[in-house]
Amino acid sequence: EIQNDGIDPREGASHLLGIVSETAEALISCDTLDDTLERILSLVFGNVSAERGLICLYDEKSRRTEPKVMRTLDGIPDTPINISSNIVRHVLEKKQALIVSDTQSDERFGTAESVVMMQIRSVMCAPLYREGRTAGFIYVDRQTSAAPFTLPDLHVLSALAMLSAVAIETAALRDSIRHEQELRARLARYSSPAVVEEILSASAPTVQQMNADERDVTVLFADLKGFTAMAEDMRSAEVIRILNRVFERLTEIVFELNGTLDKFRGDGMMAFFGAPLSMSDHASRAVEAALRMQEGLSDLNNRHKSLRDLRMRIGINSG
Repeated sequence: EIQNDGIDPREGASHLLGIVSETAEALISCDTLDDTLERILSLVFGNVSAERGLICLYDEKSRRTEPKVMRTLDGIPDTPINISSNIVRHVLEKKQALIVSDTQSDERFGTAESVVMMQIRSVMCAPLYREGRTAGFIYVDRQTSAAPFTLPDLHVLSALAMLSAVAIETAALRDSIRHEQELRARLARYSSPAVVEEILSASAPTVQQMNADERDVTVLFADLKGFTAMAEDMRSAEVIRILNRVFERLTEIVFELNGTLDKFRGDGMMAFFGAPLSMSDHASRAVEAALRMQEGLSDLNNRHKSLRDLRMRIGINSG
């Protein structure tokens, strides 16, 4: 049985409200999931007299736990913290916070091998539970008998866990969005918007998983004829300006036909059709791209006399 240590309920409620406010304000400022978890554990140690603590994420499908952050009174430990699996299993199954104020007098967990071996005297564990889903748990314990955990401590840990569950979900969503934005930005450098959307959609799981694949594709090589010799008499800024203008138009044509840009090299470029998304007409698309690229370069020559009447060579191969 746990006593309330004579604490005035109004004082306890006021203290708890202050912790909730501080926690909410702190977690809002965290940008990533890792930052969020680190801040949560700092708040736990700042408000509960724990000697050891860690936060684990939990996958309900595989039932696997993954330790993410851990701490002792001395700081971040060099080796993983071993905890009571019996207590964790109980919390995850019941989806309720648990406190064992004195393990030596507790019939449920006091005789567990892990508790005895690790000399745990007092322990608390709270699930990161939100809308029917358990995302993980916060675990803290003490190996000394002084200042055992009390019911107010459990209220604090439960409140932190409740807010943390929301913060973790938000941080995970933010990380997912950031990852997709970064992936989209990388893909957009090499593929048309339509191809990028299809790659990122659920209809292209093979591409998203980056599995190796072998298939027939068509590769297009194009380079500017005689441009190296021409560039020797030009200022570097002018060379870059011309190449940017030409390659921008040629890349647009590749993307218009859902081709993929592989690379620029000097005054040449390489693109392919039929990957990462399959195309039955990849050879026709490459030929169409070559014809449009010739027309596009001719149009640039007519509109920009400073381009010095550029000519282009194109090679196409399927295999």
